[in-house]
Amino acid sequence: MDPPDTSEDLKRPSQGKDRVIEKYLTQFAEPEISDLAVPSIFEVALVIPAFQESASTIGQLIKSLPSTCLPILVINAPEEDAHTLNLFRAMGALPTIAFGRHWSLRTHGQAQQLLVFEYCLDGHYPPPKQGVGLARKVGVDAALKLHQQGVLQSDRIYLTDADATLPRDYFSTSWPKQAGAVVFPYLHRLSGSNEAKRATLLFECRLRHYESGLRYAGSGYAYPTLGSLIGVRAGAYAAARGMPKRAAGEDFYLLNKLRKLGDVARLSCRPIRLENRASARVPMGTGPSLIQLIDALSDGRMPGFYNPSSFESLKCLLDTLWNLETPDQILQIDDEAIQDFAETTDLLMTLEQLRNAARTQSRLQQSLLEWFDGFRQLKFIHFLRDRHHPLVTLEQAISAPWFNETSRAGFSQVRYRQLRTLATGFAETAMGPVISRRSPP
Repeated sequence: MDPPDTSEDLKRPSQGKDRVIEKYLTQFAEPEISDLAVPSIFEVALVIPAFQESASTIGQLIKSLPSTCLPILVINAPEEDAHTLNLFRAMGALPTIAFGRHWSLRTHGQAQQLLVFEYCLDGHYPPPKQGVGLARKVGVDAALKLHQQGVLQSDRIYLTDADATLPRDYFSTSWPKQAGAVVFPYLHRLSGSNEAKRATLLFECRLRHYESGLRYAGSGYAYPTLGSLIGVRAGAYAAARGMPKRAAGEDFYLLNKLRKLGDVARLSCRPIRLENRASARVPMGTGPSLIQLIDALSDGRMPGFYNPSSFESLKCLLDTLWNLETPDQILQIDDEAIQDFAETTDLLMTLEQLRNAARTQSRLQQSLLEWFDGFRQLKFIHFLRDRHHPLVTLEQAISAPWFNETSRAGFSQVRYRQLRTLATGFAETAMGPVISRRSPP
């Protein structure tokens, strides 16, 4: 994974940001965009990766967009795939405006234009381990180039998935000026069988429980990390060296890089509605998690949740780190789990190195934010899960402070009541948590 560009150019006026974008397009952009030339002007772009999606699903999303938005569809498959080829043929039947080696600009309906990238034909398959990350990167790289060319007038680039339903205020919601990236609120649809609905509720609870626990602990990385919710500014994306080329987790690692360069803002608007599709198209994420949860419920097992005590320990550690003067302060924390973590890892040595390298307290705090990032905080939670605070039941999880009647960990009142009813049912049947190392955040 390429490190972010920490040059001060990103913090300077537009001329500096232009240099960062030019450097990225020259050195790091994907070759599929090299001959890209779009003869129209748009306000923004929306990047949509598509693997095993139907033309009707794509069409429904495209029809919901304003004509000022350029949808960028990246049709990708790691090998020959009939469903994906059907989508490619359907898009290829649309009227052509312009085309290049791996892209074409087409008319969808009466007024909407659509930029289509092909990454699904023999001789042009993405490497198996790069999958959706590479597909998103091609799309955002294309948007970045079009922004540099003046085709896209705004520096906001939107990312979503084919099965997302965007709210009416999606494009009109303002972004904080200091934010290099934003995440939209979300809500999974409860459709399908009763087990599918319960699994979806549990999956969303896992996501909100983890995010809210991080926020309670004072983490700077407390936001949802779903690829269908992200928006990035062109300059920040370029400075972060683009989307990680991974078959899964690309959204998590992109936001992790962007947070080190500036704010990742959680927007307040209507939620993006996501389908609860159980699938194995990617190695991890919503689809595989739902399959795992449905299987567990079918077998009478209740998956576990991160122990709220782990976030209490994280809070103690972060409180000390943000006020750190000497690494020995860590040894004074009255928390057995933190002391075990300090003794087992290179924490104290790393803190000493960061302190010696920092000239000021503010520089030390920034170094700590960049080092103890979202990934290392997740590893810390997993360390505690494995050695001190095992996974807990749903009933125990929703007893955490962030699941109170006011905040409800971001759940609506209706969903919160459904969750409590589910927890009561599990408790009455004495279903215990499944201890799984693959329990996702």
